Amino acid sequence: MRWGVFNSYFMRRQSQMFNTPENYVASGIYIAPPIVAYAVNITNPFYKADSPVIIDTIAEGTESDKLIESLRKQKQLYTIQKPHAFDYASKLVNVARMIKESEYDLVLCPLRGGRLPGLQSQIICNDSKLFRPFDGTDMSRGTNDKRIMEDLRSILFENGPCPHRKIGVLDHAKGGDSCAAMSRLLGRLNADTNEEWKVDFHLLHKSGHPPNRASKAYSDNTTQYQVQVYPIEVSDLLIEDKDDLLGYEVDNSGGQSFSHRLQVEGRLLIIEPGKATLLKAALLDETLIGVVGEEISHVIRNIEDAKLIDPDYWTKLKEE
Repeated sequence: MRWGVFNSYFMRRQSQMFNTPENYVASGIYIAPPIVAYAVNITNPFYKADSPVIIDTIAEGTESDKLIESLRKQKQLYTIQKPHAFDYASKLVNVARMIKESEYDLVLCPLRGGRLPGLQSQIICNDSKLFRPFDGTDMSRGTNDKRIMEDLRSILFENGPCPHRKIGVLDHAKGGDSCAAMSRLLGRLNADTNEEWKVDFHLLHKSGHPPNRASKAYSDNTTQYQVQVYPIEVSDLLIEDKDDLLGYEVDNSGGQSFSHRLQVEGRLLIIEPGKATLLKAALLDETLIGVVGEEISHVIRNIEDAKLIDPDYWTKLKEE
């Protein structure tokens, strides 16, 4: 079942948000040891009720192969390799910790690809004001420059001028074109100011496919605008160009392109060596958020030298 909405103004504004499931929250505060600067507090994600990650069938050994084969042609079914989900979660936890240690003024998350890492990192860092999504659809093509610059301007300058800005960007990357395009737009905005900006791009990319063209961003450097690109290799991006899993689809009507909210009901099949787990049908984007969230929670609970200092964080927050 599909829920697609095409009211251009309303949906454009809605696409600025992560559309976090209301029951997906942070719980448990940990002190994580430093990666680059100093120890920080982070939280682990969980669903407080009605998680969409509900197991339908578990098959092991040769039965897992039979289950996978029987589902091969089923519609609205996506396969997730559990080792890939765990690797993605591990890398994202490290990125989130680095972001928090870096003390950015804000972290820009271009939709659509920036939704999953941005939403998860927002929960890990326990800071809803730090991560700022915007509609970055087709940014690399240059056809949406005016719209995207308006959105970036409204985010960056909402609190007035600032002599020094430290800006993070968190996104998925394929070739790196979107990074180069975003750096160009940010450089143009900076040129209209007397402010000094430091911009760090944290780009998750699939193993074997480095975002080499992101290096073009360095050509935008000036005395008051400095860019740094940090590629982060993951075994798989999990949601690459899949509207149903991204939770947004692209509307190309009207000369420009926008991301519109989309929710599709389907099933995920989680595969690991010798085992296959079929989940019950649910909204695919929220189910994937939950699957990755479970892996993130596992990673955080097993960080070496991390200390759990408030296991009842969510309970206390709810009672306030």
